[in-house]
Amino acid sequence: MTQVERAGPGAVVAFGLRVLAGWLGALTLLNVAAALRHPTFDQTVWLIDLRPLHQGAALAVSALAALALLAWAIAPRPRAVRIAAVAAASVFAAAAVLDIAVFYRAWVRGEIAPWVPVPLSVLTAGAFLAIALVARRPQPSIGWTARSVTIGVVSASLILLVPLTQILFFGTTDYRRPAQAAVVLGARVMPDGQASVVLADRVRTGAELYRQGLVDTLVLSGGLEPDTGYDETAVMRALAIQEGVAPADIIVDPGGVSTAATVSDTTAMFAERGIGAVLVVSHFYHLPRIKLAYERAGLEVFTVPAAQSVIVPKTPANVAREVPALWVYYLRAALT
Repeated sequence: MTQVERAGPGAVVAFGLRVLAGWLGALTLLNVAAALRHPTFDQTVWLIDLRPLHQGAALAVSALAALALLAWAIAPRPRAVRIAAVAAASVFAAAAVLDIAVFYRAWVRGEIAPWVPVPLSVLTAGAFLAIALVARRPQPSIGWTARSVTIGVVSASLILLVPLTQILFFGTTDYRRPAQAAVVLGARVMPDGQASVVLADRVRTGAELYRQGLVDTLVLSGGLEPDTGYDETAVMRALAIQEGVAPADIIVDPGGVSTAATVSDTTAMFAERGIGAVLVVSHFYHLPRIKLAYERAGLEVFTVPAAQSVIVPKTPANVAREVPALWVYYLRAALT
């Protein structure tokens, strides 16, 4: 009988929670370091919202909790380490529970319109509660093979699930509210010069925000189609006017050839025009990356998922593309 078999599946689960704690601690420390370099960049809020605290206090709490989680992941036996890990996980779990209350209060007030009726904070609270429970006492060790497999499974799961859960919970939530402008990101133009379904849905959603009186200005950002040479913004502008947007209230950004280019162009534009309250329209799978890019640029935006007239067959592929893309944008923002 092997050591893994003597330890049992509970020991493997406990080790998996240690791996999870290590990942969460490392990412939190990276977020703290990034926030110290760039005060407008606080990605810890995507996991735990400590903004009710003063920024300095929030960073200190995050750093101490992250160190405690990392210490337990590496050396789980010492009693002091386990106590610190339990305290850290409990604090983060409590903050996640508060985030749940904030979510439902905002929903009741009509400040958000979620597609998923529970917030991501439910999963976050559950993860930290599980860590706190397991860290209370020493756990039996497992064999190296089981350790390697568990590290691989937990790590791969996190690499996939972190972006996917952001897409599912955050991306599908409608945060529309009064603002000064709405940015609509471009998409493909068909060979006949007509807007694709994706592009049309985005423009129509932006026009809806305008007709509702939530924004006075529509910023249409896109580039030239490489195959046909069509200007996405020209097609978007014509459709927006058709949807009832006054031409004088439309600004085009023909340099929006990518998400990064759109963010760079529009943040500079908004700074020149004194615009600070902004909505952004794109498809749900795209919105977490957009939000991340704008936050790194120092602008807090509120996202609005495009109302889809039909489900595009390429949607699963687009979602899959966002998994590595979101990690690239996150690491670029955190490390540069």
